[in-house]
Amino acid sequence: MNRLYFAYGSNLHPLRLAERAPSSTLVGTTVLPAHALRFHKRSVDGSAKCDVVPDPAAVVYGALFELDARGFDALSSAEEGYERVALNVQAAGESREAFTFRARPDRIAPGLTPYRWYRELVMIGARFHAFPDDYVATLERVAVAHDPDPARAAAMDALGRRLRESLP
Repeated sequence: MNRLYFAYGSNLHPLRLAERAPSSTLVGTTVLPAHALRFHKRSVDGSAKCDVVPDPAAVVYGALFELDARGFDALSSAEEGYERVALNVQAAGESREAFTFRARPDRIAPGLTPYRWYRELVMIGARFHAFPDDYVATLERVAVAHDPDPARAAAMDALGRRLRESLP
């Protein structure tokens, strides 16, 4: 059985998600009402990753993907430190149930910053989907940290270049 997945962070770009869940199919863009995007999930590398938190005055833009069982399992395995949750998103004027990943409470660490390459992956995905300029500008203002692992940084920069090539 296929499931809908709401992507809001580094999985926004279809090519990035396909590396983790090859069966993923882009359904379209969507909005998660009454939530805000935060970079406060402590990753295994010590940097910040994205999370969505309740906030009645905010919205989170995202992409809706369809995943088969194999893709669902693969993505669940890749999202360490997150818990899978069901939620309702607004897509094409209607409410749709989807799953996403939220940071486990023990992994939330306010004050962390993402590595530059991670923020860039999120911004590339936002640009790919033509999210509003003010939303992308908010992402651009997120402070970043230097990745102390040059090999990881180089690999992620190469991924970013590949994803940028697909931008309109």
